[in-house]
Amino acid sequence: MSDEENLQKLLLMGFTDEDNIRAVLKSCSSDVNEAISVLSSEGVYTRNSCAFTPDKSMIRSKETLEDEYSGSATVSLDESSDPLDKLVLGHNISIGFSSLEFNRLQSRVLTEQWDIPCLRSQSLGVCLTGAIYEMKVNGLKTFDLYPEVQRFLTICLKECVTKVV
Repeated sequence: MSDEENLQKLLLMGFTDEDNIRAVLKSCSSDVNEAISVLSSEGVYTRNSCAFTPDKSMIRSKETLEDEYSGSATVSLDESSDPLDKLVLGHNISIGFSSLEFNRLQSRVLTEQWDIPCLRSQSLGVCLTGAIYEMKVNGLKTFDLYPEVQRFLTICLKECVTKVV
């Protein structure tokens, strides 16, 4: 099916915002089933989901992120440095939690025939590093600011570990 046919199909199902439907279809490689899952999932339209954010000022460029967090992955020899920096040495933890990846992960984990994308560049790895970033930046306020992070850490991550082990 073409993108326009998929768009019409989703419009007939009751989804109303064409721009969001197009963005979801693009991010889901025109897979209607995955698009339905993402569109109907709770929390898709939150401000930390760049794919669906109408406010483009929320999206920061790579250069801005590098300027803001250039020291987060380096460890100084000074004893007064932040101990969390030592834990993230060698990992790029400069991107916030992605609702899109969380919804993709949920749609693949919380089913009978589960399939967990567990590489660092896939949904589980992106959600883990995003949750670590949000916790590092916002502390426990993260759970109030981003309910998806709380659902990821308390429900989805537990399911992933249980199923893999």
